[in-house]
Amino acid sequence: MIIKKSYYSFKNKHFLSILLMIVGSIAISFNGLVLRNIDLADDWTIIFYRAFSFSFSIFLVLIFKYRNDVLKKIIEIRIYGLLGGIVLSLSNICFILSMTSTTVANTVFTISLIPFLTAFFSFLILKEKLAKITIFTMLLAFGGGISNVLWCFVNRGIVGEHTCSFCCYLFLNLYHNFEDE
Repeated sequence: MIIKKSYYSFKNKHFLSILLMIVGSIAISFNGLVLRNIDLADDWTIIFYRAFSFSFSIFLVLIFKYRNDVLKKIIEIRIYGLLGGIVLSLSNICFILSMTSTTVANTVFTISLIPFLTAFFSFLILKEKLAKITIFTMLLAFGGGISNVLWCFVNRGIVGEHTCSFCCYLFLNLYHNFEDE
């Protein structure tokens, strides 16, 4: 297979999306390391500053993109945008609480189930057809998630540590549903 040089251009949306996915994955992989090394702040202080910086960044993007129409664009989001923002903020809260109350590995593992469970719910609710490899991967991920929770419960008697991770998954899944509306 011969790949043209134009494929590796930023004008190619497929290449750009893969590049952004790789950069985003690398950037988010440092969350656990950074959160574990913050000694001067409690969970809710971290949540406040993380939410503040996220909101400020989004507001700056809106200013650069829409200039004088920023308030008009904010008003246009209506109820689905508002609900999407609420569940995204709840997801952020659950993510931080999960990272600080359990191991980073458990949180990241649980959150990595998001795409598979989203595909499962799209099959149930939206009646989308899934490829066989997707079904196989979903079953494998589900089995790994269940075994992880059972292992923690049997060895340490801890179920609550996965609650925040699961709530983070739930709120992110809800956010993606509001985003599609």
